Amino acid sequence: MEHWDPLLINNYDLFQKKKRIVMRKLGMCKGKEGLPIQWTNMTVSYNEDNKETVIGLKVKVLKEVSNNFSMTFNFWKCDASGNPDSCECILKDYNNKQICKYMVMKNQAWTEFIDHFDKPLRCPIKPGEYNLVNCPIKSDFLRYLPVSDALWKVIMWGYDLDEPISCVDMEMQVAAFLGGKRRG
Repeated sequence: MEHWDPLLINNYDLFQKKKRIVMRKLGMCKGKEGLPIQWTNMTVSYNEDNKETVIGLKVKVLKEVSNNFSMTFNFWKCDASGNPDSCECILKDYNNKQICKYMVMKNQAWTEFIDHFDKPLRCPIKPGEYNLVNCPIKSDFLRYLPVSDALWKVIMWGYDLDEPISCVDMEMQVAAFLGGKRRG
């Protein structure tokens, strides 16, 4: 029997209502700026040509990351205000030791993200700067995840041979799409 993995899309119903996403934060965990993989300069903009919100950022890899790259995920669901007292831990310390295998998978929640780097992000990951360029924030990727309307806080730790190499802090607002035109 195959091991159930909450990261893979085939575990979820792919027919969800249209959602709106607002990326609030994507960067290094506070106080972890000295780790060998650094996430900086997140930008959020609106692409007038295709009417999409896009993000960009820089990932600086200071030392090679081996094929033993693993990650630990923590997810909190908060009410729309983001009040810390409203947050409920949904997934705690989920560890995946096959991140290199997952990074090259297609049709997954992270595929669009991985595919928008200016050079391939594959294991072993070589030192250098990797730029995420015009990565669209589409609600389509939510069809891969069991995400309801809320403010979602995610902390992702990266490890190489069980040594911490990265810590990413992400917040995104998810809400039902009510239609209408974008203002502003």
